[in-house]
Amino acid sequence: SSWSLPGEDTVYEDALDFDFWDNCRSRGMPSSMMPYRYNGGFTIWQAPGYVIFELEMIHEARVIPTDGRKPLASEVKQWLCESRGRWEGNTLVVETTNYKEGPPLINLAVVGSPPGNRFPHSDRMKTTERIVRLNDDTWLYEITTEDPVILTGPFTVRYPMRNDPSYFVPEYACHEDNTIVRNYTNT
Repeated sequence: SSWSLPGEDTVYEDALDFDFWDNCRSRGMPSSMMPYRYNGGFTIWQAPGYVIFELEMIHEARVIPTDGRKPLASEVKQWLCESRGRWEGNTLVVETTNYKEGPPLINLAVVGSPPGNRFPHSDRMKTTERIVRLNDDTWLYEITTEDPVILTGPFTVRYPMRNDPSYFVPEYACHEDNTIVRNYTNT
């Protein structure tokens, strides 16, 4: 997050002085797919030729074509990037490119990390996700992140996802220039 750490003298005069998550633009990728302590649910929708991850946090949706279509031109950059999926047996493999610089790689402030965008990424970042259903209650999620400009090598995160059909996803009342950010900057 963009909140200052001890020893930092950060001025918040405008909504854009806050990071992407604080001002409700996006958590970005791969951060959007990482577990978080609240509002971490998401719904998986499937339709012919598509898988959609509807994310609770920041109410974003990742629309992932699985019909073999070609990716968008590399000049088209988006906060949630350009995802293309394919099935390898019962495993959904999603490759994501065309990252738009802005949201941090990971939305966690760590003491000693650079001020501002603490974990930047370049537009050459690529992620490969693998999602496999293990049984009626559990999926295994894995994401490998590569960025030849920022990272010295790829890293992989793997965790189980629990299927909970009774989980209620309330409206995530967050929008760009949310009034709470304006109230912070005005006080």
